[in-house]
Amino acid sequence: MRGTERDEVVNMAHTNTARRRDNEVARERAARLRAQQQRRERRRRLAIIGGTVAALLAVVAVIVIVGVTSKHTSSKGRLPDRTAVPANVLAGVTGVPAATLDAVGRGSVVSVPKAVNDGALTAGGKPKVFYVGAEFCPFCAGSRWALVQALSRFGTFNGLSLTWSSSNDSFPETPSFSFHGATYTSDVITFTGSELETRTGAPLDTLPATEAGIWHRYTGPQGSFPFLDVAGHFVEAGQSVNPATLKGLTAAEIASRLSDPADAVAQEVDGSANLLTAAICHATGNLPAAVCTAKGVVAAGKALGG
Repeated sequence: MRGTERDEVVNMAHTNTARRRDNEVARERAARLRAQQQRRERRRRLAIIGGTVAALLAVVAVIVIVGVTSKHTSSKGRLPDRTAVPANVLAGVTGVPAATLDAVGRGSVVSVPKAVNDGALTAGGKPKVFYVGAEFCPFCAGSRWALVQALSRFGTFNGLSLTWSSSNDSFPETPSFSFHGATYTSDVITFTGSELETRTGAPLDTLPATEAGIWHRYTGPQGSFPFLDVAGHFVEAGQSVNPATLKGLTAAEIASRLSDPADAVAQEVDGSANLLTAAICHATGNLPAAVCTAKGVVAAGKALGG
């Protein structure tokens, strides 16, 4: 082989070696870049996963905290369906001075019991008064104050409870009485009070068939609250005391205001009680006389028909 040819072969070999070396360097560089990209991708994915987990944990923590707080607040602020009536509340509603009742008369009451001719409704030989309501009902809550006051002039309750209207209805948590489980004794009348649902809407009392028929006759197939029948002589379908008048007041505050004839609460509750008393007196033949001839009852009775 001549020198020139030998030099070309050597140069070609060197060139191939250099190319192989360059290719290897390029492959190594590419491998390093791919490895770097893979590491960055793994870090990115881990960061995303970590962020997602952290976010989920944060959400869970918030839910737990809110749940615990809500549970604590609800438990702390939850009112029972009913509880014992404090002595000062019962005394306040049943012991309104005669002078106050006489000064109030009919008061500011707009709704008046309606005279009806259903025939005498009696039980045990005495005129029968019956009430249909529900503990959740704010309009029942307002009206019971007057009804308890009026009925207490003719007899005595045993086992009355203190309750509040629904927390989720209009005029929420209006304090009042519940007739569920209560009994009533009187020499001149009988009384039954049925609370068909609790303050949370659960079924409670069962209305006797006769009373249910009268209730539906005046309030329709679905029935409505409150409803009062005074011995078949008068009915009251709807509120007698506006719960708005009692808004924001505790049971003790309502009871304490009943002795002030100038107070708006006394004007409605005492006035309605005088009207109901006059209606009951109509059924009893004005017995007892001391109750039925009271100045405030006589004045309120002038608004009644029948």
